[in-house]
Amino acid sequence: RDDLVTGVQTCALPISDTMATLATDSPDRTQHVSHWHIGRPPIPHEHGAWFMLLIPLSIPFMATDAIPLQPALALLLVALSAFMGQNAFRLASKPRRRPGHLFWLAIYAIALAIGVTTLIIIFGYHEIILIGTIGFSIYLVAILIGRRSRGRFDRSITGEVMGVAALALTAPASHLIIHRELSPIAWIIYAVAVIYFISGVVFVNMLLTGARVPGVLGSQRKLKIGAINGAYHTVLLLSATILFLWTPSWTNVFLLLAFVPVVVRSFHGWATLTTELPALAKVGIREAVYSVWFALFAQAAIRSLA
Repeated sequence: RDDLVTGVQTCALPISDTMATLATDSPDRTQHVSHWHIGRPPIPHEHGAWFMLLIPLSIPFMATDAIPLQPALALLLVALSAFMGQNAFRLASKPRRRPGHLFWLAIYAIALAIGVTTLIIIFGYHEIILIGTIGFSIYLVAILIGRRSRGRFDRSITGEVMGVAALALTAPASHLIIHRELSPIAWIIYAVAVIYFISGVVFVNMLLTGARVPGVLGSQRKLKIGAINGAYHTVLLLSATILFLWTPSWTNVFLLLAFVPVVVRSFHGWATLTTELPALAKVGIREAVYSVWFALFAQAAIRSLA
């Protein structure tokens, strides 16, 4: 698993051209290649994490009619280089790293520095420092806890939630680009995005836990395995409903609609939970569709505030 990268589909990294060469070339050639061949850039392949990064980033941009293009592109450079850089750092920290990992880590670091410098010095977005500090702090804490737990923390719900909290910081960052301030709305968008993606974390955790149970999954065992998923989505549904009934508005209608698909899928998945390993590719596609649905109604909620 990628450190601080969460989602619903874990894919193996592709076999690099270097490995293919090592399998066929002579020892002299092998030694030469392992010294000089850079290989492909290391890119996180956990699909859900890309949505957790890009969906929160896109929502404020979707909710406005005037996007400052150059600062927005600089922010995209910062988000992508930081995301891919942490993956390269993880790979470069391993004892058996590929020769190109340090090279690509340096490339991502340079791209990150260029993006941050552009936002702060050229465009004057000084508050981006606060967002970066929060993200780096979350990442650092996750690394320290992960090393002490020998990787178990990274696969826990708490570790996944910390990953969501770091990735979704693109929401207040893009709001900052548009409005040049970190208003309460920026952090509300961030909180809503985190709440949404935690839904996917607890749901997939339930599916995978059920698949590890030997034999037949009885009703009591099913109830126990799905308890966190059921409790989380019950609270989520009740909170959204109470918010709408307390202050009826189009904003709250759109927010309620944004969460309807994932709430339905969570209870349906709980009711039909089995010991069979789910087809993660299909789960990933459905989660991607839910994420797009969420983004559309979230941006509609923001627009309704105007």
